[in-house]
Amino acid sequence: MYAAGAVLWRPGKAKGAVEIAVIHRPRYDDWSLPKGKVDPGETTAVAAVREVFEETGQQVHLGRRLIMTSYPIDQGVKKVYYWTARRIGGEFVPGSEVDDLVWLPIADAMQRLDYAQDRKVLRRFAKQPANTKTVLVVRHGTAGSKSRFSGDDTRRPLDKKGRAQAEALVGQLLAFGATSVYAADRLRCHQTVQPLAEELGVIIHNERALTEEAYAKNPKRAAIGCCGSPHSRARR
Repeated sequence: MYAAGAVLWRPGKAKGAVEIAVIHRPRYDDWSLPKGKVDPGETTAVAAVREVFEETGQQVHLGRRLIMTSYPIDQGVKKVYYWTARRIGGEFVPGSEVDDLVWLPIADAMQRLDYAQDRKVLRRFAKQPANTKTVLVVRHGTAGSKSRFSGDDTRRPLDKKGRAQAEALVGQLLAFGATSVYAADRLRCHQTVQPLAEELGVIIHNERALTEEAYAKNPKRAAIGCCGSPHSRARR
């Protein structure tokens, strides 16, 4: 069985400080991090966003993937994948599944959590800065056979499976708070991110650093051109 959860955080009062959300479940009378089962067809990232919202009412953008924990259950072994999740809005409403939520500094949250595995996840979270920027790198969807396509390869389109993949990507990329879209100047590349661009209401920017030719000519320069210099703000 697979599950997904998150270390839900928000900026604290002091500069650079963060507060962690810890929830109380009346069924178990415990304090834990939000998590829940992955539904059929979901990715762990999408499941984490959904479960955080269902249990806490908080809308989030995911950041770093943390660790996977596992423990035995009657049906076998339950594996839980954790992410960092920054609060961007929402309001907690007590319910039968979760009746209390507290925001605590990391040290206090560590004391409040009832389970060693949750504390392990929180320790991993605390090892690196919480407020990070994300670059989401996506390979284009399936586009048939290059050898069987006649004409300019830059115009080779996605096939039926590739179009379905492009649609399925939207939820995954939105989970991380994607805001702008860049693509190599290939039809299949643009088609892969077109559903996301439409959902965001933005245009797709051509980025030469993402092409095979740019990488073959100078791999390091292509990577820097795509992601920015080490000191610049990463683009999503």
